[in-house]
Amino acid sequence: MKEIIIKKNLEKIFIKNFKIKKQKLENLSMNNFYKWDSLSHIKLIFDIENKFNILINNNAKISLTSYKKLREYLIKTFT
Repeated sequence: MKEIIIKKNLEKIFIKNFKIKKQKLENLSMNNFYKWDSLSHIKLIFDIENKFNILINNNAKISLTSYKKLREYLIKTFT
C-alpha cells in the first residue's frame, strides 16, 4: 500500500473520530488533545484495524498515542 493512500485513509479516520481539521493532525497526540482519551483510543485503533485489515498487537496499541506514531507504524507495516 502506498504511503499516500495510507496517509489519506488515516487522515479520514482521525477527522471522523475527532472532528478535527486536517491541518491539526501533524501535532496531534493523546497527551495534547482532550477528546483523545482511553475509550476514544480503543475506537480509533479498532477503526484503523478495520480500514487497513490488520491486527495491531497490544504492546503497539499502548504506544501508538500520536498521529505521527500511527502513521509511521502503518507505513512501516505496509512498505
